[in-house]
Parts: sequence; structure tokens; C-alpha cells
Amino acid sequence: MKRFFMLFVAAALFAGLLVDGWHKMYPPENRGECEVIPAGLWTPASEAAPAKQMHELPVPLPPTVEQGREIVKQISFAEVVLSANEKQIVDETNKYRVKNGLKPLQVDAKLMESARKQAELQTRHGMRHHLGPFKGAENIASGSSDGNGSARMWWNSSGHRNNMLGRNHTKIGVGFVGRQSCQQFR
Repeated sequence: MKRFFMLFVAAALFAGLLVDGWHKMYPPENRGECEVIPAGLWTPASEAAPAKQMHELPVPLPPTVEQGREIVKQISFAEVVLSANEKQIVDETNKYRVKNGLKPLQVDAKLMESARKQAELQTRHGMRHHLGPFKGAENIASGSSDGNGSARMWWNSSGHRNNMLGRNHTKIGVGFVGRQSCQQFR
């Protein structure tokens, strides 16, 4: 999903550069007169405002490279699509947190990606905790047929429960592949 948005922004920036180049190559004074397009189906021709010539319309400038970088920063990747099992894990974890007087955790796109990779690795290599430079807390489980089962297993283990109730945690990412599950906190 993140790659799609980055590709979309890059394509939009490139299209803007193409339009800008077209306007430089064919300035309005060299385009000649444009055909006036009649009013649409919903507006009677007698009430329609006269159509402007193409060279009268303002042409928006394409974004600069700096503006493009700012646009990319502003894109929110918070809208992550969760599988049913991943949603169960997030919901159960937040239910436990609220019952214990803590704020619910927000789903984080980067943690989701990391937790999903971890769950996928577990399907191939067995249960091993994150071996990379992960800074945060992590719970992994194997054998549950759904997200609720994984959350219950973690809740019934004091160490895993402590991770779920971490007071400094504000974000969560989860992964559920086959019967392997992972939740990561930051």
C-alpha cells in the first residue's frame, strides 16, 4: 500500500512536469484559437456562461521537488487494511488495555509491515523472536486458529500480558499468517 502511494505521487509529479514542458514548448500565443464547447446537458444553452478560450484559463504550476517531498510526508499511511484475525488481535488487546485503565493503541503501518513479516518468517522457520534492529516489545504465538485465540494466549502469560499493557506504548502492529501470529508495540 505504501509503495502504491509513493508510485502515485511520483507519477503525479512526473505528469506535472510533462504538462509544464508542454506549456513551455507551446505557449498560449502559439496555440491559436480554441473551439468553444457548448454547455453540458444539464444547463440550457441560453443560461450557460460563455466558454473561455484555453489561453484564458489559468494554468496551475506543477509542484517543485521540495513541494513533492512535503506531499509525500503528508500522506497518511494510517489507513491500514487488517485481516479479520489481525483486527481481532488489535481489538482484544485494546479491550484489555481499556479494562486496565490504559489508552487503546493506534495501528501503525510500519509496525504492521514488520509484524506481518515476522509472522511470515515463523511459518517458514518456526517461532523465533525478531532478530533485526527492532526497538519495542513483541509477542509471538503459534497454533491459534484465530486472532482472539492468540490474544488470549498472550493475556494468560505474565510476560506477554506486560507487553500488552506497556504504559509507554502508543502504537501496535500485528500479523497473522496460517497459525502464526505476532504483535509488536512501540
